Amino acid sequence: MTIKINEALKIITLILGASTLHTHAQDAEPMSCHWQLTHQNEMGTFESQYCSHPMDPGAPDIVVANRAIIPSYGICNVERLHGYRTELKGTVQITGSTTLCYGHSVSFLPAPQKRIVEGVEEMLLECNWEQGQNNTHKLMCSNLQGQLNRVLVATKLQSGNSTACVLHFNRWALNYFEGGTVIVKEPSPTACDVDPVYFRPFPETRLIDGVEAVLLKCEWRGESNKFQVKQCLDVGAEGNEVAVAYRMNGVEESLLSSANRMLGNGQIIEAKELSQIYPPLYFKAN
Repeated sequence: MTIKINEALKIITLILGASTLHTHAQDAEPMSCHWQLTHQNEMGTFESQYCSHPMDPGAPDIVVANRAIIPSYGICNVERLHGYRTELKGTVQITGSTTLCYGHSVSFLPAPQKRIVEGVEEMLLECNWEQGQNNTHKLMCSNLQGQLNRVLVATKLQSGNSTACVLHFNRWALNYFEGGTVIVKEPSPTACDVDPVYFRPFPETRLIDGVEAVLLKCEWRGESNKFQVKQCLDVGAEGNEVAVAYRMNGVEESLLSSANRMLGNGQIIEAKELSQIYPPLYFKAN
């Protein structure tokens, strides 16, 4: 009898795995949900709980739970699919007993588009999972200007909508966003999603050797991709533009040393401690 029950539980787990879909003061909103039959055989009944899409009423319903009911063994096994979902930009919350198949409630808490952390405003980045071949998925995010950054933030193996995942988080990818720091909690290797990804701009001012330095606004200029010059604006004085680098055929060369020799009222400092890939430039007066 024990062997049969164990075998039944293994089958339930396999079926559920193959059919599942997977701050800022804000209240979670209750979700409108219903159970729907997904599979039935001589062993029992298998159902999924669907809820209305919390962000788009016209979009298909989303799956938040799966359950298997095996009357002959008195078994009811439920799998709840709660947590943050990148495609929804929010968290599915399921409250109630974790041991019962019935009676739980479902709500949705959207991630704030902006949040204040230590006095600095952080902004939610647009991120999406892209499905590849052989159950692979890759997560990429766009910058605040809407330009997709092709460096993968994470990859995962996920069969269908199973909650059994193998995830690789590429922390180095967070350095490939210009103008600030990307903030996200590192997920576990078995997670099926990544928490919300926020962009934190570099500080406008910071102390360097006890002197206040000002963040410079710089831009690449040039009509041809073969040759471009990086100009920094208002360096030490309003209207003063300084060339700090040039790019020829995709190869970048720094002009920082020569630029600093020409400045008489201060120096431009590259803050590599803030970003190794795209370090910001600060002006510190003498």
